[in-house]
Amino acid sequence: MSGNSTRPPGRAAAEFSEAVKSQLAAEAGYRCANPACLAATHAAGATQAGVGKVGQAAHISAAAEGFARWQPGMDPQVRKSAANGIWLCNVHAREIDIDEHRFTTSLLHGWKRRARRRALTSRGVPAREVVPDVRAMIRHASWLGDKTSTSEIHLFVARFLNDVGAHWLWSGTAYDAVRMALYELILNAVQHGEATHLHLRARGYRIDLAYVGSDFDPNVLVEMEGNGGSQAMRHLRGTLGETMSVAYTHNGTVATVRFIDVGSAGPNQPCALRGRDLRGPWTVRVENCDVVHVFFSGLLSFSDVGAVHRQLVAMPPTQRAVLHGLSAPLAEFATQLPNVSVAPTRSRPPASFPREP
Repeated sequence: MSGNSTRPPGRAAAEFSEAVKSQLAAEAGYRCANPACLAATHAAGATQAGVGKVGQAAHISAAAEGFARWQPGMDPQVRKSAANGIWLCNVHAREIDIDEHRFTTSLLHGWKRRARRRALTSRGVPAREVVPDVRAMIRHASWLGDKTSTSEIHLFVARFLNDVGAHWLWSGTAYDAVRMALYELILNAVQHGEATHLHLRARGYRIDLAYVGSDFDPNVLVEMEGNGGSQAMRHLRGTLGETMSVAYTHNGTVATVRFIDVGSAGPNQPCALRGRDLRGPWTVRVENCDVVHVFFSGLLSFSDVGAVHRQLVAMPPTQRAVLHGLSAPLAEFATQLPNVSVAPTRSRPPASFPREP
């Protein structure tokens, strides 16, 4: 990390040049690369001419032995190059050096890539029109360890969601519904399922909760009475509806609960089709799926939705269809069709992000 006037001798040799610092700042759009922050780091000086900065070029792999994420085999030239740097505000530049277990090398590279893409896609676009080009979460895994208190589990979940940029995928009540469902399931697993090796994984449009422990499908909680996990799972379903799929597996040792945002993942997934695939004279079958998600794009009218429905009528009676991407009039029309529901339109991310407790 840069920004201090004094340096241990070993760090001076790996200090970033002014050109590298400027490059890293520009690549991040002069904002903190932490997806839960994005604070502007450059502005006019308050009391004098020039530019005031509240950002720093931080080392992803440590500048010297004994510091966070040290890799002894790294080439010295690479260590002080832009490839090993990330632009952060002063607060988060300090934070990543304090907790290297939370802020891993792979996570910081994920932050850097996402910040660069966000800066490129928002260049020259009015702020009110900027929508993140990629809502997918940053690929990352985090382990609970020996944390068992309610406050520790709350913080573990909140930090994980912040670190992977989950607030860009789910906003407002949807974000809170996911957070509370994860918390309650982890709490149940730890207190009642004797869970060990518990961890969370983010993969694009899904979060996996995995642990070694007893076999219990959290989907049954929706039909059970209770104030914790049952209420959280019902709230999740009521908030996100069938745009959120909760899949559960247990291989005899490891339990995995997979939260998949099918509404954002689109048609390139199991149990999903493109609307245009259902407009022809052929018959389309989707096997082993209770719910089939159909994604529409392009110009549409009522007859197009009607043509798709004629195909859906041929589905087994146990299957239901969820339609995505319909305008308000078409959505109202589609809800009148049997065995069909319409996914709600997703809102933009909030102007301010959730904060850690």
